[in-house]
Amino acid sequence: MDAAGTQVAVDGGSEPVVQPVGCAPGTVMDVRDLFFNVPARLKFLKRPATELAAVEEAMQALALSHPAVRFSLALDGKPALATSGSGDLATAVREVFGLSADKAGGLLPVDFGDPGLGLSLVGWVASPDALALHKRSKKAWWTFLNRRAVRCPVLSKAVEAAFESLVPHGSYPLCVVALAMPPQVVDVNVHPAKREVRYARPNEVFAFVKAGLRRPMEEAFQARMLGAPTALPGGQSDAPPWRPETDFPGQAGIQPTGPNPLAFGSASYTPTRPSGGPWPS
Repeated sequence: MDAAGTQVAVDGGSEPVVQPVGCAPGTVMDVRDLFFNVPARLKFLKRPATELAAVEEAMQALALSHPAVRFSLALDGKPALATSGSGDLATAVREVFGLSADKAGGLLPVDFGDPGLGLSLVGWVASPDALALHKRSKKAWWTFLNRRAVRCPVLSKAVEAAFESLVPHGSYPLCVVALAMPPQVVDVNVHPAKREVRYARPNEVFAFVKAGLRRPMEEAFQARMLGAPTALPGGQSDAPPWRPETDFPGQAGIQPTGPNPLAFGSASYTPTRPSGGPWPS
C-alpha cells in the first residue's frame, strides 16, 4: 500500500496548491520552465547546458554529503545521477562519478583525526599515479564541512598543498573529503549560500587537512616499496614518518627500484592532546 504523502504545486508564483496524494517514501521535485514569467530573471540565466551542469553539481554534492539517502536526477528526461543510499561513502563516490571497479581501485581512503582539536577528516583521494582519476580543474576537489559542501580557500589550499610536487601542474586528482569540527569554532554565515566559512584557527585546520590527505599517499608508497605498516584508528600509523631523503639511502642496503613518484618532503603532523579547552568557546 502506498504511503500517504503531500503534493505541492506552484505555477508561475501563484498560491501553492496543497493536497494529499499516495506516494512512495521520499521526495520528488519536478521543475519546468524556470522564470518563464519573470523576464528580468530569465535573461540572467546562462546557457541551458551550463544551468543543467549547476543543477547536477548541486545534486552530486548532496549525494556525497548524505550517502545514506538515495538520490536520482533526470535532466530533460534523461537519467543523470542515481545513488543507492547504501550509507557507504565509497559506494556513493563510485555511483556519483560512474567509476568502474578498475578506476575505483585508484582511490585511497582518508581517515584522520585529532582528538585535541576535535577534528576528523574522512573520505577518498585519488592516488597521484591514478591518472584516470585526474581532472583539469579544481572541480575535482569536493570538500565538505560538517556535512555541508564548501569551497573555502583554507580547504582548497590544503588540498593543493597535499598534492604539491606529486602531480603535474594543471592536474587535479579526484578528492572527496569531509571535515568535521565543533560548530562553535567556525562561522558559516560569511557567504549568502554558506559556501564559504571562517575558522577560528585557520592555520591549524590547514595543517590538519594537508597532513590527513598526505598520510594515505605516504602509506600507499610505503606498502608498495617496503610492505604495508600497521594502520591504527584515526589515520595514525605505527610506522615512523617516511622521509625519502634519509630513509632509503644506506638503510640496510635498501634502495628504490626506480624513481620515486611521490617526493613527499615533510608531511609530518603532531596531533594535539586534549587540554580541557582545545577551542575557544
